[in-house]
Amino acid sequence: VFGIHDHAPINLRADDQDRTIEALAVLADRGIAVASANALGGASGLHLVADGCTACRVCVGSCPEGAMHLSTTELPGGARTSILSHALDACRGCRMCLRLCPEQALSVAGHATLAEAVHRDVEVLASVSTRICTKCGAVFPDDGADLCPVCRYREENPFGSTLPPELLRQL
Repeated sequence: VFGIHDHAPINLRADDQDRTIEALAVLADRGIAVASANALGGASGLHLVADGCTACRVCVGSCPEGAMHLSTTELPGGARTSILSHALDACRGCRMCLRLCPEQALSVAGHATLAEAVHRDVEVLASVSTRICTKCGAVFPDDGADLCPVCRYREENPFGSTLPPELLRQL
């Protein structure tokens, strides 16, 4: 069907979903098939929703498939915006990003269709105003401070610990 020989048009070492996406793209390029949302079943990827994202990059680092991406854009006046996006064609639904998000900001909104994966749809999950810490260089949500929360804590607690607020009130 594909004229597979030494120079196959699809990566035969890829997983089932990647091979299917590549095969449908080859067929569509040749005018043999058209991927429609009605004709194709589900993909292994998930539609995600982000609420309360802090642009910490944990989800990006935890995704074994590289489906999560965080890009930072500098705006006029020194402001920055970090945009968290999710590639449906790369997602395999392992939910590692959900499990490891320290803010529990990610949730599942449904399963992706194979047609969405074929079209390599990318979803923008969050847009966060961010700053760069002047001490460590970490990106953190813009709260008006020059230091990220970790560096602020370290400045306020140089010996690495603090008493709970309830105990401080009793003293």
